Amino acid sequence: MKRDRRDLAALALLFVGGLAARMWFARGFDGLYGQDAYAYFNAAAELITGASFSPFYWGIGYPTLLMGTFALFGVSAWAAQVITMLCGVLIAPVVYRIARELKLNRGGALLTGILILIGAQSIQSSIVIMSDIPALLWAALSAYCLIRYRTGQHPSWLIGAAALLTLAGITRWLYFVLVPVWAIYLLFSKRKISFRDVFLALIAAGLILLPQAAFAVLHPTPVIDHAWVQGWSFENAFRKDFVNVDGEFHFALINAQFYAAPLIDPVYITPFLLPLALIGAWHTRRSTAVFILLTGWLIVPFVFLLGIPYQNIRFSLISLPPAVLLIGAGFAAAVESPSRLFRTIGWVAPAALIGMLIAVNDYVPAFVARQQADRAVITWAVENLPEGATIYTLGLTLPLRIAHTGEVRELYYETSGSLTAVSERHEPAYLLVNMWQIEHQWQGRSPALAVEWLRRERGITRIGQHGYYSLYWIAP
Repeated sequence: MKRDRRDLAALALLFVGGLAARMWFARGFDGLYGQDAYAYFNAAAELITGASFSPFYWGIGYPTLLMGTFALFGVSAWAAQVITMLCGVLIAPVVYRIARELKLNRGGALLTGILILIGAQSIQSSIVIMSDIPALLWAALSAYCLIRYRTGQHPSWLIGAAALLTLAGITRWLYFVLVPVWAIYLLFSKRKISFRDVFLALIAAGLILLPQAAFAVLHPTPVIDHAWVQGWSFENAFRKDFVNVDGEFHFALINAQFYAAPLIDPVYITPFLLPLALIGAWHTRRSTAVFILLTGWLIVPFVFLLGIPYQNIRFSLISLPPAVLLIGAGFAAAVESPSRLFRTIGWVAPAALIGMLIAVNDYVPAFVARQQADRAVITWAVENLPEGATIYTLGLTLPLRIAHTGEVRELYYETSGSLTAVSERHEPAYLLVNMWQIEHQWQGRSPALAVEWLRRERGITRIGQHGYYSLYWIAP
């Protein structure tokens, strides 16, 4: 009982600490930013209110979660941000429980939770209205259920594991890459798996997939033919310059290094803890099934991501739990080792946490400041636009549609035909863009071609600038 109370105390500490950290960094920020967050928010709001549905390109898991929240608390950014934040808070306690199920001592398990609690990317993704953190929570809960099933618990744990992993997949498509990892883990477990258990698990997964399938019929979206799947190539692992559906990009790191972020990037985990991850991997080899689960969970998503023609720091969140679990296993093994060298390496962990606290204090406020700057651009533009005026923009379309009473047109979808149709109204219009981005990232592609058409056929005059964005008047 005393041991159980200490575990409960650790779980409470991780929950309260995680909630406090996320509330602190979220102050003054409602979680809406860019385009994707608005798309998720609008999808949930439109579904629950019965409004005409806008094109939606992702799984319905996250909008469904938001719909449930909206049904209880009303449609608001606050409600959406709070439920996402709570998902982020719960990941650390769930990973702690996974660590204990894997027989890590309390110190190693607590370290795994703390690494998620204070990780910069973990906190940043928890305070935005995006699907990354809910998908990660469902995957972590699925892993916990899977481990419980392997240790001889009731077959309902396998059903829960299948349902939760499917829910993670329809929240973020990427999580379906974990299906073979889960399957191989079970094959190497010592438990005898009955056909009945597997059949019931597949039914549970199918029931979760059913609403997604129905939605896909009514609102067709690219999944298998997604640009990242079509453009996947192992050669991309050694590239840092890409031209894709989002334009032209020149990144600082090659994909192979960038997507190793959960082990080497300070916004995830300080690289000083990498030796502990290696020790943890070596230690867990004693159980083939556990070794497969943790290393497979880390490696399989990495292999997929290093081949896509794009870089986004959020994508690597999928591999954060196995990274911290390996570090926790390494810490537990190191501090109990008779080797003085290993014990010294183990006690580097507390000092490394200080570096992570410094990283989060730099990274998250800088992110929030960037989003507030974009919000300030929208406020400034609306104040300088006549009521009801048509405006063309790129990247600010969805927030502008909320703030501005006139028509907001997305440059990405404009063609000479659509531009001509609007020009035939013989009404002045406006253009709000980051012109450097148009000329460099989008050179030769639809947004740049649209701006060039407006300049050539109608004429544009810059009337003001706010930050990186310029506002132009377009002649009738």
